Amino acid sequence: MDDTLLSLLRMVDTPTVCNAIEVAQGKRGFNAFTRGTVLASRPQAPAIVGYARTARIAAATPSTEDPAIIRARRMDYYRHMASGPKPSLAVIEDLDFPNAVGAFWGRSTPIFTAVSACRACSPMA
Repeated sequence: MDDTLLSLLRMVDTPTVCNAIEVAQGKRGFNAFTRGTVLASRPQAPAIVGYARTARIAAATPSTEDPAIIRARRMDYYRHMASGPKPSLAVIEDLDFPNAVGAFWGRSTPIFTAVSACRACSPMA
Protein backbone atom coordinates (compact mmCIF):
# COMPACT_ATOMS: atom_id res chain seq x y z
CA MET A 1 0.00 0.00 0.00
CA ASP A 2 1.58 3.28 -0.99
CA ASP A 3 1.14 6.64 0.75
CA THR A 4 -1.38 7.84 -1.84
CA LEU A 5 -3.70 4.89 -1.20
CA LEU A 6 -3.29 5.27 2.57
CA SER A 7 -4.27 8.94 2.30
CA LEU A 8 -7.32 8.10 0.19
CA LEU A 9 -8.46 5.38 2.59
CA ARG A 10 -8.19 7.78 5.54
CA MET A 11 -10.78 10.00 3.85
CA VAL A 12 -13.61 7.41 3.98
CA ASP A 13 -15.25 5.38 6.71
CA THR A 14 -15.20 1.59 7.04
CA PRO A 15 -18.77 0.98 5.77
CA THR A 16 -17.92 2.88 2.58
CA VAL A 17 -14.83 0.71 2.02
CA CYS A 18 -16.85 -2.47 2.68
CA ASN A 19 -19.55 -1.37 0.24
CA ALA A 20 -16.93 -0.63 -2.42
CA ILE A 21 -15.38 -4.09 -1.99
CA GLU A 22 -18.81 -5.71 -2.33
CA VAL A 23 -19.51 -3.73 -5.52
CA ALA A 24 -16.09 -4.65 -6.96
CA GLN A 25 -16.59 -8.33 -6.14
CA GLY A 26 -20.21 -8.32 -7.32
CA LYS A 27 -21.46 -10.07 -4.17
CA ARG A 28 -22.09 -9.60 -0.49
CA GLY A 29 -19.07 -11.01 1.25
CA PHE A 30 -18.87 -9.79 4.80
CA ASN A 31 -20.47 -12.20 7.26
CA ALA A 32 -17.72 -12.57 9.86
CA PHE A 33 -17.77 -9.15 11.49
CA THR A 34 -18.62 -7.57 14.82
CA ARG A 35 -22.39 -7.46 15.19
CA GLY A 36 -22.45 -5.87 18.62
CA THR A 37 -22.18 -2.20 19.46
CA VAL A 38 -18.74 -0.72 18.90
CA LEU A 39 -17.83 2.46 20.75
CA ALA A 40 -15.07 4.74 19.53
CA SER A 41 -12.63 5.52 22.32
CA ARG A 42 -11.65 8.75 20.55
CA PRO A 43 -14.52 9.76 18.25
CA GLN A 44 -12.84 13.08 17.43
CA ALA A 45 -9.73 11.31 16.09
CA PRO A 46 -9.24 10.93 12.33
CA ALA A 47 -9.68 7.55 10.67
CA ILE A 48 -6.80 5.12 11.01
CA VAL A 49 -5.66 2.84 8.22
CA GLY A 50 -3.12 0.06 8.30
CA TYR A 51 -2.27 -3.59 7.93
CA ALA A 52 -3.96 -5.87 10.46
CA ARG A 53 -1.72 -7.78 12.85
CA THR A 54 -4.10 -10.38 14.25
CA ALA A 55 -4.18 -12.45 17.40
CA ARG A 56 -6.57 -14.40 19.60
CA ILE A 57 -6.73 -14.25 23.38
CA ALA A 58 -8.54 -16.18 26.12
CA ALA A 59 -8.46 -15.75 29.89
CA ALA A 60 -11.41 -17.77 31.23
CA THR A 61 -9.32 -20.90 31.79
CA PRO A 62 -5.85 -20.47 33.30
CA SER A 63 -3.03 -22.07 31.34
CA THR A 64 -1.47 -25.23 32.73
CA GLU A 65 1.61 -24.93 30.54
CA ASP A 66 5.13 -24.44 31.85
CA PRO A 67 5.85 -20.73 32.54
CA ALA A 68 8.82 -20.84 30.15
CA ILE A 69 6.52 -21.92 27.30
CA ILE A 70 4.03 -19.17 28.15
CA ARG A 71 6.85 -16.58 28.26
CA ALA A 72 8.25 -17.77 24.90
CA ARG A 73 4.78 -17.63 23.30
CA ARG A 74 4.23 -14.13 24.67
CA MET A 75 7.54 -12.93 23.24
CA ASP A 76 6.67 -14.55 19.88
CA TYR A 77 3.36 -12.71 20.03
CA TYR A 78 5.06 -9.34 20.63
CA ARG A 79 7.49 -10.04 17.76
CA HIS A 80 4.56 -10.95 15.50
CA MET A 81 2.71 -7.73 16.35
CA ALA A 82 5.85 -5.63 15.77
CA SER A 83 6.70 -7.26 12.44
CA GLY A 84 5.14 -6.89 9.02
CA PRO A 85 4.34 -3.87 6.89
CA LYS A 86 3.54 -0.52 8.46
CA PRO A 87 1.39 1.19 9.41
CA SER A 88 -0.13 -1.66 11.38
CA LEU A 89 -3.14 -2.10 13.64
CA ALA A 90 -3.72 -4.72 16.33
CA VAL A 91 -6.90 -6.74 15.72
CA ILE A 92 -7.48 -9.12 18.61
CA GLU A 93 -10.29 -11.67 18.95
CA ASP A 94 -11.34 -12.59 22.49
CA LEU A 95 -12.19 -16.30 22.35
CA ASP A 96 -14.14 -16.03 25.62
CA PHE A 97 -16.73 -13.70 24.06
CA PRO A 98 -19.46 -13.03 25.13
CA ASN A 99 -18.29 -13.95 28.63
CA ALA A 100 -14.91 -12.27 28.47
CA VAL A 101 -13.13 -12.04 31.82
CA GLY A 102 -9.64 -10.83 30.90
CA ALA A 103 -8.33 -7.38 30.10
CA PHE A 104 -5.67 -7.17 27.44
CA TRP A 105 -4.58 -3.61 26.83
CA GLY A 106 -3.74 -2.49 30.37
CA ARG A 107 -0.22 -3.82 30.83
CA SER A 108 0.47 -4.37 27.12
CA THR A 109 -0.14 -0.79 25.97
CA PRO A 110 3.39 0.48 26.83
CA ILE A 111 4.91 -2.54 25.07
CA PHE A 112 2.89 -1.94 21.90
CA THR A 113 3.66 1.74 21.99
CA ALA A 114 7.36 1.01 22.37
CA VAL A 115 7.48 -1.31 19.37
CA SER A 116 5.11 0.88 17.30
CA ALA A 117 2.83 -2.09 16.67
CA CYS A 118 -0.23 -0.24 17.89
CA ARG A 119 -0.03 3.52 17.51
CA ALA A 120 -3.81 3.79 17.93
CA CYS A 121 -3.54 2.90 21.63
CA SER A 122 -0.88 5.51 22.30
CA PRO A 123 -1.82 8.98 23.52
CA MET A 124 0.79 10.22 21.04
CA ALA A 125 -1.12 8.79 18.04
